[in-house]
Amino acid sequence: MNHLNVEPSTTGSIPNIVSLKNKKMRAVRCKGSLIVLACCVSLYAIYLHITRYSNHSNDFKLMEIDTNQNNAIVNTRSVTVEIPDPERSGSQIIEHTISERHQRVNLVPSVPPSDFVLPVEDCLPLPKSPRENVKICLFKDDSDIWVSGNLKKGKLWEEDLVLELDKALKNDPDLMLVDLGANLGEYTLWAAALGYRVLAVEMVLENVHMLQTSLMLSGLSQLVTIVNNALYSDHRTLQVNFMAKNMGGSRLNTSNVFEPLDNTRGVVLVNTICLDDLIPLVSNTSVYMKLDIENTEHEALKCADHFFSKVNVKVVQMECLNKTPEEINIVIRFMDRHGYVMSKSGNKIVHVSSCSGDVFFLKNSFFLNSSLNKTRTFGVVEQTSQQFTQTEMLKPKQLFLISPVCLKNKEMRAVRCKGLVIVLACCVTLCALYLHISRYSNHSNDFKLMEIDTNQNNAIVNTRSVTVEIPAPERNGSQTIEHKISERHQRVNLVPSVPPFDFVLPVEDCLPLPKSPRENVKICLYKQDKDVWLSESLKKNKLWEEDLVLELDKALKNDPDLMLVDLGANLGEYTLWAAALGHRALAVEMVLENVRMLQTSLMLSGLSQLVTIVNNALYSDHRTLQVNFMAQNMGGSRLNTSNVFEPLDNTRGVVLVNTICLDDLIPLVSNTTVYMKLDIENTEHEALKCADLFFSKVNVKVVQMECLNKTSKEMIIAREFMDRHGYVMSQSGNQIVPVFSCSGDAFFLKKVFF
Repeated sequence: MNHLNVEPSTTGSIPNIVSLKNKKMRAVRCKGSLIVLACCVSLYAIYLHITRYSNHSNDFKLMEIDTNQNNAIVNTRSVTVEIPDPERSGSQIIEHTISERHQRVNLVPSVPPSDFVLPVEDCLPLPKSPRENVKICLFKDDSDIWVSGNLKKGKLWEEDLVLELDKALKNDPDLMLVDLGANLGEYTLWAAALGYRVLAVEMVLENVHMLQTSLMLSGLSQLVTIVNNALYSDHRTLQVNFMAKNMGGSRLNTSNVFEPLDNTRGVVLVNTICLDDLIPLVSNTSVYMKLDIENTEHEALKCADHFFSKVNVKVVQMECLNKTPEEINIVIRFMDRHGYVMSKSGNKIVHVSSCSGDVFFLKNSFFLNSSLNKTRTFGVVEQTSQQFTQTEMLKPKQLFLISPVCLKNKEMRAVRCKGLVIVLACCVTLCALYLHISRYSNHSNDFKLMEIDTNQNNAIVNTRSVTVEIPAPERNGSQTIEHKISERHQRVNLVPSVPPFDFVLPVEDCLPLPKSPRENVKICLYKQDKDVWLSESLKKNKLWEEDLVLELDKALKNDPDLMLVDLGANLGEYTLWAAALGHRALAVEMVLENVRMLQTSLMLSGLSQLVTIVNNALYSDHRTLQVNFMAQNMGGSRLNTSNVFEPLDNTRGVVLVNTICLDDLIPLVSNTTVYMKLDIENTEHEALKCADLFFSKVNVKVVQMECLNKTSKEMIIAREFMDRHGYVMSQSGNQIVPVFSCSGDAFFLKKVFF
């Protein structure tokens, strides 16, 4: 590839696109110009947004003060929230303590405990389910005549509301459901059946067990995180009031008079948490919130300011039944303060004058509507702030040019200052982008991607042709690789993170993981006649590849956002270790028996919700290959690339597996940094042949790779790939310790991180 030559410009230092001699690189410069233009538009929008909020007396600001108070809270800091108080013609200060996740947050597995047995006949197909084989477990008629009774008749409970959720999810592929007051999990199961992630919060343990069983039977456990707590305005212990024949009507007894309403039950207590405590459990995505916690919604919102400032809550569906005017007033003030408008629909603004039944609160910034600026009355609350009226009357030009010095309300200057910092940061980003684009458009040793839409029907979902142009030093030029990629190739075999019912493994074959970072982590092992290496080492209470596991441990503890991509997971030692530390993991394993062992280990350890499992082999393209099993070494199983179907282990027949590309896994990796373990028995170099897009789209911080039994040619392929993508070979996975030859296991560290 030739260097990009640019003629000097007479009008300044910015090169003219017309003068670019290398036509192939014009696309990069054009793309860069579009990025700069988009950033400029974003800057303008940000400034308008800041100006609007800095002149709005009905918004709030957060001032975070670090503290080291030791009060049974993890990573504690005190948060002072200053909000307007029209009744006092001023503001009020609310101070409470939040954490990364409060210790009272009871995070439970998304599979039922072994001692909870539910007859299968109590679990019926979810009516009108968007996917087949989705089951929902129901109570007997004497416990629940409402939700359970309705579903037994083949009717959805609150069907109109479920269909609003369905429409919202289908319109936004990045949406996540936060189901507060999950009950039996109808909403949760619906969202998971559509492939969306869900956080379900439910205070009644019986409901939790029913939901866990439903998820396991439906194969949806890996998509749902469950919290067994009640939501309230602070942290306390309260009684649960059960309603006769209405499990969904269970509510908190805020009087602290411990007298159960249902005489068949004793006193059941539950720990309350704040919405703010749930922030770490919600990914960086937009959220659809269902808030139905039986008449304590207004209490839950009293410690939710931080949640709504940190999380992009797009829609709030809330029940308004049996609320006093004062309680509705609290809810509407909160929603208005955070920029929500009340609506009859969850997908477009359809104004409603009062809060009755179920309503939706839509975030203004997501649902732009001209009528929003004309209507300022919600239910019993009427906004009559003089400062707000003055802001509305400002002309657009005046609104844009207004200075922080002119602000009469000194308490709001912090918001404007924060906005100016954002603008400055964006300007710096623009400069960095332009330099980055210029460098790449003048650099012969980088690659570019040109995406061409196509409608070819070749068994791939959302297909597009991708041409990857990469340097080829041996040819003094470049080579072009073209292959088909998709959102997720149909050959990707995504399996549940819990084992099927017909897979039975003796409990004695599952032992504690040696030196585990968490208690009660089990790993299931083979008998000696199948695996004398990894399984036998663990049976002796020794970690397999302990030095490498400890490198992973250190990397995960140093980066709380790190995700493990375990390619060649085997029995899952690395995957279990990462999940035990609370990190998400993607485990790819081609041997089905290994997958079953890993699923069982995750279920017994209560870690299923943190792991996604793919049952495929990785290779340079899509094909079907034989698996060669090694005698007494399940971890040594490898692909037979000769296509001569002769098993090495005579006790097995011919076992075939579908291969996929690393590029096919992009949708399964969240927008975070990745630690990759690549150990696929001598086909690592083949897997890297269709991984250029993965390494360009995903922030892979570290690659741990096995180099055993590789030829010089195979090592050259791997080294050239890593060098091309900006990696340096090292003896350590946490700092650069240069090494000149790859023997045993080596680490490739991304230069920009180290």
